[in-house]
Amino acid sequence: MKRRLPFIVLLAGGILLLSNLDGAFPENTGAPGELTCGRAPCHNVPVNAGNAQMSIAFSGNDLEYVADSTYELTVTIANQQTMRNGFEILALNGNNQNTGEWILLEPDKMKIIPGIGLPSRKYVTHMAAGNMQAEWKVAWKAPSVNVGVVTFYAAVNATNNNGMLTGDEVYTKSLAVEFSPLSGTKETAQSGGPGIVSVSPDRTNGTLMIRYFLKSAADVRLEVFHISGQKVATVVAGKQPEGDHQVSWNSLAANGSGILPGVYVVRLVAGREIAARKFVWP
Repeated sequence: MKRRLPFIVLLAGGILLLSNLDGAFPENTGAPGELTCGRAPCHNVPVNAGNAQMSIAFSGNDLEYVADSTYELTVTIANQQTMRNGFEILALNGNNQNTGEWILLEPDKMKIIPGIGLPSRKYVTHMAAGNMQAEWKVAWKAPSVNVGVVTFYAAVNATNNNGMLTGDEVYTKSLAVEFSPLSGTKETAQSGGPGIVSVSPDRTNGTLMIRYFLKSAADVRLEVFHISGQKVATVVAGKQPEGDHQVSWNSLAANGSGILPGVYVVRLVAGREIAARKFVWP
């Protein structure tokens, strides 16, 4: 943002002017229960009224997330005035409660801050080293259970860098993603990504044989989920070479109990690519 970014805080009936380039003030994304920096006496401009283009991109396929998985979000602003911009982003579930976990990809340029009037909410915003750019990338880890639709709310201050409140533009955007235990499935070699070749339950000894391939060496997680989205077990976690692999799973959940009859999903995460396949047990 500009060299001295003012933010307004109402305290004990008075007004405190904060000049701070080291991040946006919380609760200004335009999410339910929040305002934006377009209000008076902050920038006092109509929101989304300028010529800049703002966007939020989500790395998951089909705008879907899988429980306990990590995704990359990118907030972008095409600001023709200057390169000095600032941002803030928040993730809420359908009850407007904070959900998931933020992971900083550039901790020297961004930080995580709590709300003040809404202290349970957690925001990612720029720091001083991150306000001379038009794009910010941050990782978000989904909850370990299905929380329904998750909405990301983001705001950007596209400044003209004149050192004052005048002439800046404020933009907001939201993006909703839905839960799906089968998000991002790639089942065959023809897809160009990793694949699960077969999932074969052996009911005589209570094991599950899983065969899969990797197109290149990668950090791998092979996990089992109930079709409802509840994570059951992690079968493989670690670096593996390219090529064909197979593993036998003892059909025990993470707590040591045997899994119940039903429909399950084996999910393979290799780097940023995902493959999944359903199976019926027993």
